[in-house]
Amino acid sequence: MPKIESIGRMATTRESWLYIATAIVVILSLIGMRRIEIDIDYFHFFRAGSDSSVGLAEVSRRLAGAVNFDLILEGTRAGDLETPAALERISTLQQFAETKAPGIDRTLSIVDFIRHVNRAFHDNEPQYYAIPDDPGMISDLLSDRRSLSGFITGDGRKARILVRSRLSASRDMAVGIREVERRGRELFPDFRVYATGTIVLMNRTSDMIGRDQVQSITIALLAIYVMLALLFRSWRVGLTALIPNLVPVLFFFGFMGWYGIPLNITTSLVASVVLGLAVDNSVQFIVRFRRVLGRAASVREAIVASLRLSGRPIIYANIALAATFAIFSVSSFQPIASFGLLSAVTILGCLVEDLLLLPARLTSPVFRAHGKHHNSTERRRAAEEAQRAQE
Repeated sequence: MPKIESIGRMATTRESWLYIATAIVVILSLIGMRRIEIDIDYFHFFRAGSDSSVGLAEVSRRLAGAVNFDLILEGTRAGDLETPAALERISTLQQFAETKAPGIDRTLSIVDFIRHVNRAFHDNEPQYYAIPDDPGMISDLLSDRRSLSGFITGDGRKARILVRSRLSASRDMAVGIREVERRGRELFPDFRVYATGTIVLMNRTSDMIGRDQVQSITIALLAIYVMLALLFRSWRVGLTALIPNLVPVLFFFGFMGWYGIPLNITTSLVASVVLGLAVDNSVQFIVRFRRVLGRAASVREAIVASLRLSGRPIIYANIALAATFAIFSVSSFQPIASFGLLSAVTILGCLVEDLLLLPARLTSPVFRAHGKHHNSTERRRAAEEAQRAQE
């Protein structure tokens, strides 16, 4: 007996053991899902030791952080940020960011320019490296508005603090950004205080995509369920066919959690790829099973015959896809490597699901009842065609 038929026999005679093994996989996957971290690091896409990683480390060491973002202070009236009190609070916020906020090395704001110019006007005396108490003197120091436009608006209502950080991972940066924003709102309760910049926006977009992963998978499952129900003309059969396809998705997220792969823009794409592949194999096998069921002596014999006809193409296709994606796992570009590894491992999980769990589910009474109805319909159609041929 060919090995593929042995798999069919095992899948249809040891359903209980397969359900227990599936339950164990699901439980372990759910535990692993709790370990998933939403994180992306655009500056460490290449492996440690690469030219990019080494260069980033040197820039961070010599230039007080290679990553920068902006903290915006927005008042309600013109001149809100040109008073000595407001400038002192900006200085306090900068000091907090450089000493208390995690990962922040240096900051730069209009306060630094005022201090430098004030000291320059007093023969570089160290004691004049400070914010003047006289608003008129501050106005004089800010007379060159064009050169200072990058840090304060012409009407003195908005100011920018440039923040340099040695952190690049979105999860680590989010902590420092939240701390600086929180302290800024405490010092400027009547102001609008927020962080912005290319890195901040890209990291927040990545985090948003990661958090919306559950919603996108749910919508995909509902759409697939409707299509399966329409294909098999039965809502119950559609649901029974959908259940085995959930296991590879759970396995995918569980593997990410246990292996320590973060959820981000790149890895979030794998779930959709895997779900589509699992459904494609399931539909192919179930259609073959329904065609064979009318000629087989029993449901189990129909499953074995379906595996004999469709099993090998499914195995060859999945192994070829897994091997192709596995090649990408050796890439030095981390997003490509993670995508390849996750795809290859999960595709193999889909293969196991298609060969074992799906045939076991086909022994369900739902499929038996639907199979009898399908067979009777086919026999009625054949009889009608034979009668028309005789006429």
